Amino acid sequence: MRYVSILLVLILSVSVISNTTAQSAPGVIDFAPDAPLAPILSEEEVAKIAQLQATTNVFILSPVSPDRQTVLTLLGRELAFLDVQDGTTIPINDAFFGLSLLGGLAGSYHWSDTDTLATLAIIPPEEEDAAPQLQRVELDRASGAVSTEPLSAMLSGMFIDVAPDLSQILVLIEPQTQEAPTTQTVQLSSYKFAIDPSNPHNPLELQELEITTQSANLMLLDTTTGNLRTLTEFPAGADIQGAMWNLAHSEVAVTYTGVRDRFDDQQALDGALLSSLVYRDSIGALPPEDNPFFQNNELLLFNLMHDEVQSIHAADGNGDVFTASGSWSTDGATLMMKVHQPAILEGREHPIYLREESVSYRFYNRDLQAQGQITGTDWAPSATHGTFVSATTVLFSAGTGTNIWLYTYDLTTDTLRVVSEHPGTFGPFLETNAQIISDSTQIVYAFNSFVSPPELYRSNLDGTEPQQLTQVNAAVAEASATRMDAVTFTLANGQTREGWLLQPTNASFPPKDVPIVMWQEGGPGFVMNNRWGASVESPFALLPNFDMAVLVVPLAGREGYGAEVFNTLYDNTNFGQIDIDEMAEISQQMLDDGWVAHGQLGISGCSYGGYFSLQSIARYPDLYAAANPQCALIDLVVEWTRGYATTLPFIQGASTPYTAPQEYQDDSPSYNVEQMAAPVLTFHGTADFLPITLNENLHQQLVDQEVPARMIRFIGEGHGLGTPSSQLYAAQEQLDWFRTYLVERPDPGPGAGPDQFRVMLPLIGS
Repeated sequence: MRYVSILLVLILSVSVISNTTAQSAPGVIDFAPDAPLAPILSEEEVAKIAQLQATTNVFILSPVSPDRQTVLTLLGRELAFLDVQDGTTIPINDAFFGLSLLGGLAGSYHWSDTDTLATLAIIPPEEEDAAPQLQRVELDRASGAVSTEPLSAMLSGMFIDVAPDLSQILVLIEPQTQEAPTTQTVQLSSYKFAIDPSNPHNPLELQELEITTQSANLMLLDTTTGNLRTLTEFPAGADIQGAMWNLAHSEVAVTYTGVRDRFDDQQALDGALLSSLVYRDSIGALPPEDNPFFQNNELLLFNLMHDEVQSIHAADGNGDVFTASGSWSTDGATLMMKVHQPAILEGREHPIYLREESVSYRFYNRDLQAQGQITGTDWAPSATHGTFVSATTVLFSAGTGTNIWLYTYDLTTDTLRVVSEHPGTFGPFLETNAQIISDSTQIVYAFNSFVSPPELYRSNLDGTEPQQLTQVNAAVAEASATRMDAVTFTLANGQTREGWLLQPTNASFPPKDVPIVMWQEGGPGFVMNNRWGASVESPFALLPNFDMAVLVVPLAGREGYGAEVFNTLYDNTNFGQIDIDEMAEISQQMLDDGWVAHGQLGISGCSYGGYFSLQSIARYPDLYAAANPQCALIDLVVEWTRGYATTLPFIQGASTPYTAPQEYQDDSPSYNVEQMAAPVLTFHGTADFLPITLNENLHQQLVDQEVPARMIRFIGEGHGLGTPSSQLYAAQEQLDWFRTYLVERPDPGPGAGPDQFRVMLPLIGS
């Protein structure tokens, strides 16, 4: 018993020491959303931040009613019918939010008549292994009342898609068998490129891989009768990407791709696996003839009346692959399909089919004969959607540069026209956020920009006579006073980079000796669109309202500027360098032009933006005066081994941490802390999938080498801050940090080292 007591004392002592150490780390502050800390700015400034951050998001969820009068919207937390003529609203009964909607809140909605909008929901089964029952949900636009009616259909298998009139559902059902899945062997002739492209005799070379061949049936479920019918059989693991319903002719088009290999059941965050087909595609090691994501990519067209099927294999075309997006013309005569071109990178042996570098739209008749194509050379593939609004007109929402425009395309004249040239983002987040009004001469859409909070609008299809329908963010707009000015920088290589400088309304342009925070989006790769933001992750309206300018300039690796700009970041071993260097070059130009003085340049961003911030101050320790990395990726070795399975392989290429350890370390901020001299304010959530421990270690390294450092650990927050109290406090920390350190000071001149820079900056403690 004596020894047990001694053991307990030792355990408790270790626990106390451990907890004390964690709590007393210099410069680390814990913030719990449900127990806010005391404000650090004045009462007036805190109130203004809260007002700016009280932004209401707006979404259009349904088509416009047949009488051209009403659409279902989500305005913040309020679900309501919106009159598209005068902007009045009818709230939906709160009971609607308690339903398990098929496809979620943005699922399928159908006007059964001018006053009734219908959708589908499921009734959770009482028994664990039972299938859920479907129910029809109807919303009355006059009263906002909600009614439900159970249907006889049971939803078995995996839900794929529902017909626009809610009459049928596509499901994928695996056959009920006790037999183990069979396997087949796939030859992997070029696997050596996944290990070390410089060593063709690598002893780890693998020439074959087993994949499962158990099949699954694509079936059609009648929502009224509950009857099931089989359309086709797919190999297990086939990725059913999307379905396009042609109700005029009882047809449905389906796209699918890929074959799951035996390792795809691993956890999403379980690192790169050399033998995975997904991994090998992401590094360009699969020749097209061996690549299942190309060879198995197919467009199928089912005639539901005559049990006929037509198909087009991507491998029989020009190398493009079908995506999940498409649309039928209103007369059912033409099918439009979105296709993307695989990434073709320098230093990679083969095209990468799971990454797109550009996008096109193909048109087919009902016999799947090609009728034409439109290619958006500079359109951002991930931010481009299209839908037919008449028999011959398509409405596109396409990311180009920093804007997401609306376009109309006329098939008969091959004419593409922009609906409005007002800079900003039209129809963000959801394909349904721009809807045609049934006479095809007007549209209703969502719009926002760096200086305009989100609202819903109506305009003519040519963009004339825009009318604002909602005023949900009127108070936010009134509280904000900012301007945006277009900027263009010419790099030493002759390429240009375009973006926006965001400042207070009364600021001059070009500016003179003003503090400027350089900002980068997460990703990498995502489009950096002109949108409203008052959060610390997107401080477009936050910092400029407090006399702090923000520069938004997309660089190499961003969508919306064509394949050349997008691919450059991922070519060869450019990652971790080329876009960092471009921003440094732009920063130096602003210094040379007197826009900003030495000591007034800050840098910030979340996720990849956080990585970008830290990598920038490591490569250019004398250029930036302060950094605010948030939810940052900082260790590429850890990310390769314990992170997303394809992101790092695509970014870094065929090299691995085993074959090119120095490259991975050079590209990782956590291995280059000794180069950092700028004060660092770190934001990180304790529930972030990017390990907080790594960022805590980086913070401690900065403290140990006497670099000013402060870290806010947001308890329970994930990848980015989701609660208002976290955002409100973080905004104060961000403002206070940049106010403290973005102060004009003498230029240390070329060759100045970190020690010289540190003399000017006091250590920030807890």
